[in-house]
Amino acid sequence: MQDISPERRCTRKKSCFLFKYLKNIFESVPPILYDPYCIHVSYFAAISLVGLIPLRFSPTKSKRYLNVLDAFYTSVSAATVSSLGVVAMEDLSHFHLVVMTILMLLGGEVFTSLCSLHLARIRLRLRIRLQRSNLHHNSMNSTQMLELHRYQSTSDQGKSTTHLDQYLHGKDQMRKESILRPNKAMTGPEDIIDDDLENLEMNGSRNMAVEECHNEVQSDADNVLDDDLEYQALTFLCYLCLGYFLFVQLVGFVLVYIYFCVSRGGERILSDRGVSKSLFVVFTVISSFANCGFTPLSDNMMPLRKHSVLLMILAFQILLGNTMFGPCFSAIFLTLRRFSREEGRRKIYDYIEKNGHRLFADHFFSRRQNMWLLLCAVGFLTIEVVMIFALHWNTVALDGLTVGEKVIGGVFQSVSIRHSGENIVNPQLLSPALLVIYIVFMYLPPYPFYKERRDIMNIKPLSKEESKKWSILTQFEKLVMHDSCYLLIAVILICIIESHNLSQDPLNFNVLAIVFEVVSGYGNVGISLGYNCILFSKMSKHYCEDVPYSLSGKWSTKGKVIIIMVMFFGRLKVIKSSLRRKLFMQNVVSHNF
Repeated sequence: MQDISPERRCTRKKSCFLFKYLKNIFESVPPILYDPYCIHVSYFAAISLVGLIPLRFSPTKSKRYLNVLDAFYTSVSAATVSSLGVVAMEDLSHFHLVVMTILMLLGGEVFTSLCSLHLARIRLRLRIRLQRSNLHHNSMNSTQMLELHRYQSTSDQGKSTTHLDQYLHGKDQMRKESILRPNKAMTGPEDIIDDDLENLEMNGSRNMAVEECHNEVQSDADNVLDDDLEYQALTFLCYLCLGYFLFVQLVGFVLVYIYFCVSRGGERILSDRGVSKSLFVVFTVISSFANCGFTPLSDNMMPLRKHSVLLMILAFQILLGNTMFGPCFSAIFLTLRRFSREEGRRKIYDYIEKNGHRLFADHFFSRRQNMWLLLCAVGFLTIEVVMIFALHWNTVALDGLTVGEKVIGGVFQSVSIRHSGENIVNPQLLSPALLVIYIVFMYLPPYPFYKERRDIMNIKPLSKEESKKWSILTQFEKLVMHDSCYLLIAVILICIIESHNLSQDPLNFNVLAIVFEVVSGYGNVGISLGYNCILFSKMSKHYCEDVPYSLSGKWSTKGKVIIIMVMFFGRLKVIKSSLRRKLFMQNVVSHNF
């Protein structure tokens, strides 16, 4: 078809070529690479491998080098914020600690959520630009059809002969011949009636084509406007998440640094152990906010367990970085929305409030869900505090602490046991009943959402085709694919691999200790019962050396590989649960609308 208005052609040839090139790339990439689960697996694997290099080829304070497996284990533990160790933290150099700080920063939940928002924003921006390019092309075609239709309806038969011949394209040969031979007279009324019917049919088809083209262009324009609003909402969420990420940690840096400047006892503990105050502040605050649990001290926070103010600051960092991130993020958003007076900004806020579960499914919840999270956090914390006080108030585990220090220490230990792993009590001194309770709470996800009732959400009942999926085979597959099944397999394999240690040193290597270690790695907590030579000497008189790190550090190579896989799997469980929530919300929308 000939262009009627060539001045409307795209003059930015380079930009159009770039859009076309990006569109081809966008369409040629396999859909599996867009899967968020695959993206997160690749991300954590990449930063763990990158962190392996400096940890492997940098000497420790004792002038030795970590082997490949221990370096990779440490890198994975920091990247997945698990804090299980195979080397004494005080033996690591300052360069090692800086590398681990970067890995913890990149692997924290808030940072990865920020990256997910930014990637979604970039992908949506590319889609909008491609849609604008297609809309421009379609609108030009629609304009040409309008001009052609207007020209044919206003021009007389003699002047439009040439143009009609160009646009009919041989669709109606007899009509073309009648126009090309105007001197040929029509004989009879039947020829005149047929010619009028042909004109009406051609005009009707042209009108339908123009109307369809208009509808298509209007639909594309509406999609672009909706995507523009969604892009603005994602941009706002990115800035809000970035501000939260920087502000909370900056406040933590300032408060902890001021505390060590005021508290001479805490600064003396760090100087006696050869740890820099500034490095300890940055490392510990980032570790607490990322819920990793590493500290530059080999025995974690036990030397500082009498410093109650420091423990409370770090406890708030732990809560704001994981279990309470969703409710706090929603509270900040609702506060900004309430005090906003700008019309354009309120439009974005309304869009986020309506579509937040789809845009930021990881941490954006409704008010009822936020209330449930608050109740769970307070309830779990109360249970842990009551149990530790009931079982160990007057035992050696809390020996040497005043009443106030016991209360603050018990609260800090209970907050940390969920997903951080910083501890002020030697876990080997705790009773088995409390260890079992800790295993349960470490296994729970940060946001304990499990089943959403279909009748509450007004979702239609399952159809016959959907009900067929609930077969015995399907239920068996769901049972086998459950997380607890993987953990059970890991525990069994480790017990088989470490069978020699289980028989030679049953006080350190026992089933409860192995289950505790596996669940701690899965929950990315990092608390370990450790290895104690006093227990070993009760069973054997052979030489033993205490190790200031996790029990898995004494495992064989195969056992360490299994726990590395468990840490990876545990770090990705949050991504899997958020994808389930997002899929559920999409099902809700599709059923209701």
